[in-house]
Amino acid sequence: MDQLQIKDLEIFAYHGLFPSEKELGQKF
Repeated sequence: MDQLQIKDLEIFAYHGLFPSEKELGQKF
């Protein structure tokens, strides 16, 4: 069975509860 390892994954997204999060974006 194959394995996938993800290390130091950063996702930059423009969503959130606050308008500033949607404008500025944030890392996950």
